[in-house]
Amino acid sequence: MLFRFGIRASITYDDFLRLCQQRRSVRWFLPVPIEREKVERAIAAASQAPSACNRQPYFFRYFDTPARAAAVATLAMGTAGYATQIPALIVVLGDFSAFDHERDRHLPYIDGSLAAMQLMLALETLGLSSCAINWPDVEARERIMASKLNLPKYVRPLMLIAVGYADPNGGIPYSDRKS
Repeated sequence: MLFRFGIRASITYDDFLRLCQQRRSVRWFLPVPIEREKVERAIAAASQAPSACNRQPYFFRYFDTPARAAAVATLAMGTAGYATQIPALIVVLGDFSAFDHERDRHLPYIDGSLAAMQLMLALETLGLSSCAINWPDVEARERIMASKLNLPKYVRPLMLIAVGYADPNGGIPYSDRKS
C-alpha cells in the first residue's frame, strides 16, 4: 500500500520554532491533577514518530499520582529536590524483543527518543509542561525499575518524563544553547 504525500500542515515554520522555543524542562509544577485525556492525546501524537521499519519498539507507562510518580522518578537519580512534587510521570520503555542483530541494538533508544520529543511538544500544545529525565545505564537501577514495573527481561527504561502544569513561581534552570 502506498501513501499519498502532499498533505501539508497548516502551521508555519515560525509557529513551529516558537513551539520549540516555548517548551522548557520544567521541574516545578502546580499541585493540580493532570487530565488523562490530554496525556492520551499527546501519546497519540507521539505514536506518529518515525520508527525503523515502523516497529515502534517503545511504549509508555503513565503514573498519575504524585506519590507513585515520585516513587518511580527517584529511581532515576538526578531528581533530588523536585521528584516529590511531580504530579504525573511517563516512563518511556524500549522493547528489545524484535531485534536479533547487534546492528539494531540502539533502535529502541533512537525510536523511543523520537517519540518522546513528539510527546513533549504535544504536551506543550495542550498546556502541559514536561521535563525529560535521563535514565542512568546502571544495572542495579535497571533491576530495581524492572522489579517495580514488573518488566520482562527484553524491556528496558529509556527515559522518564515529568508532566504537569508549570508553577509560575518555579525557576527554570538556564543554560545557553549552542548555535
